[in-house]
Order: sequence, then C-alpha cells, then structure tokens
Amino acid sequence: MSTGEPDAEFYYHRSVAPTLWVLFALAATEMLAVHLFIVAKWPRVSWPLLLLTLAGLVWLVVAIRSMPCMPHRIDGDRLLLFAGRLKRVEVPLADICEVRSSFTGEEVREGTRNLALAAYPNRLIERRTPGRRSRIGVRLDNPSTFDAALRMRGVDVR
Repeated sequence: MSTGEPDAEFYYHRSVAPTLWVLFALAATEMLAVHLFIVAKWPRVSWPLLLLTLAGLVWLVVAIRSMPCMPHRIDGDRLLLFAGRLKRVEVPLADICEVRSSFTGEEVREGTRNLALAAYPNRLIERRTPGRRSRIGVRLDNPSTFDAALRMRGVDVR
C-alpha cells in the first residue's frame, strides 16, 4: 500500500523528451505542408483535417510535458513505471526476476512493453510472471541510481 510519498523517484524526461520534440517539429511541418495542399485541392476537408492534426499536436505536447511530473518510482513494495500520461505500469518488486543493462534489439522488439517510446531503453526489466509481455523496457536519465535502489530492495541487477 502507498504511504503517500514514494521511496525513490527516477526521471526519464531528459532522455525521452528530445526525440518526441523532434517528432512534434516534424508533425507541425508536415501539417503545414499538407494543409496548404489540401486547402487548394479540397477546401471542405482542410479545416476538419487541420483541427484533427492540431488536436494531435496538443496531445503530444501534453504527453511530453507530463513526463517530468510523472517519474518512475518505487512506492513501498512496487515499482511504478510511466511514459508521461500515455502509459502506466505497476510491477510488484517480488515479480521482478532481474534488471539488465545489456540486451539485444531483438529482445526489445519481441515481447517487451517499451516505455522508452521513441528512445531506445537502457534498462530491461524481466518479470517472473510469464505472459505475452514479460519484459519492460525503460529509459532512465540516471540508471545507476535506479540500479542501486533496486539492489537495496533485493532485486537482481546486471
């Protein structure tokens, strides 16, 4: 159960957000180019398409800006992992088999829930519970503090 304050917090926004800001810039540029083309060709379609695209860009900004406010954290006997407001995964510490810093791209692609979004994960959490997604990939700004905090709680970190 949560006692209110987390035991430890681990930030990821400095590693993940820059790539998402590049995606935002590309989407905004693409929106402008496509809108100019669509407005000339099909004016009735252009405004709904513009509004839909703007809503998507606002959604992306809200997601990126939520990352510093929602760090990964250890809260009692569980690890709470976030990808801003987009994803939340709760893992009991007893369910973690190991945390690895060395892994292949194939392991990340196959059966891994990747919370690093557009970045490449720097930690792979292996769960004891078998399932379709028994691994979780995360990107951390300071992975050594994450490793140390988990080691103190008896988790195997390699």
